[in-house]
Amino acid sequence: MKIIALDESNPQSYGLYTALDSLFYFLAERLPMIFLVDVYLDGEKFQLPKYITKLHYDSIDAQTQALMNELNQ
Repeated sequence: MKIIALDESNPQSYGLYTALDSLFYFLAERLPMIFLVDVYLDGEKFQLPKYITKLHYDSIDAQTQALMNELNQ
């Protein structure tokens, strides 16, 4: 999983983050075999995004972030 971070001192960063979030969500829904990766935990299959914006990643709680990082290794 790649976390995409933009320069937060740039006033246009929030707009770019919003556009990238929408784009990644749309592409993951339409082309999951390209934009999502399959991981397994205790026999269960999960799909994690290959790309995520830092803004979206920061909005996820710490426990879920830790699980995503563990599964993505």
